[in-house]
Amino acid sequence: MKIIVFTFLTFLLSQNPLLAKERRCGWLFNPTPSNWWLIDANDQWVLSLQGSHQATGVHIRNFESDEWMYAYPGGSPSYGYGCACLDVIVDYQTKYILSVENGFYQKLDVCKTDPHLPPPPFENPSQLKYLSIKEY
Repeated sequence: MKIIVFTFLTFLLSQNPLLAKERRCGWLFNPTPSNWWLIDANDQWVLSLQGSHQATGVHIRNFESDEWMYAYPGGSPSYGYGCACLDVIVDYQTKYILSVENGFYQKLDVCKTDPHLPPPPFENPSQLKYLSIKEY
């Protein structure tokens, strides 16, 4: 049964480009509990929203301390942003990441020097579509 389901899912993914795995690289951002985004050159993608959407699959965490910028000095070290690439399946209408197949961290300078990426999240909080500025 597992082989049939896996084969069927593989067939669906290969036939529907809207559900194909793609690599997206940019700012991986965690401002508050259970809220994660990936901000790449194309858009802001939702990995999870507290009490709502949660992408399935691999969850990338535990950056090296010098590659994770803390959002709130003196606060939780979990919140902040880093630079990462994720292999994902996305919903283009909702901008939700449905599944994370794999991922890896990059040096902050990779994202900072990419001319196609916006500035890091806390340098320009108005770029964030799913948070109000008041949360900063």
